[in-house]
Amino acid sequence: MKTFLRTKLPAILFFAVIFLLCALTVLLPKETVSASERRELARFPEFSVETLLDGKFFAGLSDYAADHFALREPFRMANTALRTGVFRQDAVEGVFADGDFLFTPPGPLDEKAVFQNARLLQSVAETYFPENKHIYCAVIPDKSDFTEKGPPRLSTEDVVQTVQETLDAEYIDLTETLALSDYYRTDTHWRQEKIGLAAKALLTGMGGEWHNPDFEWRTLDEPFYGVLWGRYAAPLPGETLSYGVNAATEAATVCCLDDPNMTAVYVPETDSPDKYDLFLGGAVSFVEIESPLARTEKHLVVFRDSFGSAIAPYFLGEYAKVTLVDLRYVASSRLADLLTEADDVLFLYSTGLLNTGGILR
Repeated sequence: MKTFLRTKLPAILFFAVIFLLCALTVLLPKETVSASERRELARFPEFSVETLLDGKFFAGLSDYAADHFALREPFRMANTALRTGVFRQDAVEGVFADGDFLFTPPGPLDEKAVFQNARLLQSVAETYFPENKHIYCAVIPDKSDFTEKGPPRLSTEDVVQTVQETLDAEYIDLTETLALSDYYRTDTHWRQEKIGLAAKALLTGMGGEWHNPDFEWRTLDEPFYGVLWGRYAAPLPGETLSYGVNAATEAATVCCLDDPNMTAVYVPETDSPDKYDLFLGGAVSFVEIESPLARTEKHLVVFRDSFGSAIAPYFLGEYAKVTLVDLRYVASSRLADLLTEADDVLFLYSTGLLNTGGILR
């Protein structure tokens, strides 16, 4: 009996656990989306003689099994704990940790990509605002700029230099207005309640006047878990997602090209897996905001990425109309049918986006 317990029982238990996990993988209901990773899970591959012979069926089956394995989330967390705690690896899925802050440094510098993106923005300015002298640009630093952890990272200064050399616009520096604490711990984006100094720099840099927007800060009921939280797969606590409401945001009306039903600045009831989408619906191509309580009759056009959704409400006290354009989702050639004359034009992009080739259309 002692020999059996010592030599046979461990093997039996091992295979029993494997059999149980395989059985659970087959029998348990299958999810279609991973909420933590913000992506669709692999579907069971279509079987045919062709896919069997060329290997696509088994490749798809492997992806399906990896995405739907029983207890997948606990295993992902255990993998992160093992890699960072035992093997002392700095990164998991390209995500680094500095205390409770997660980040994924962009880089290395792709000078060609930055030049091409800046050149496209210059073409937009020349084509649609040829007589406008009030054209501005600003680069949003990646939050990895504010930590020493991780590998050598993309230099924001190098990106800014290329942009300034290529885009004929007045540059507004945001570097001194931001710190690591102004970004979400588990996400790449900045926190709306922390970017008042950045908003002030942009408004005054465009010749406007800064008045305290006097926001009432509301929060979502459930904790916010950012996109980096899902990739890193560690049991880090969620955080509070706040959004600022005042008379201007309440009176504003929104017209969204992608979603005609979206009429308000905030969508707190969004069913998106990314709760950051409460800011103007998230990834949308073209949004117009009418602000009847603005101090001026001016129109601001902002060419932006997802960071622009959170800062736009700061502009509603100054501009009667704010138009947001995301060139990732609408081709610049379509703008003739969408844009009207603007008093001010702002190109506002994050470092990581400008360093990505082929992302702007």
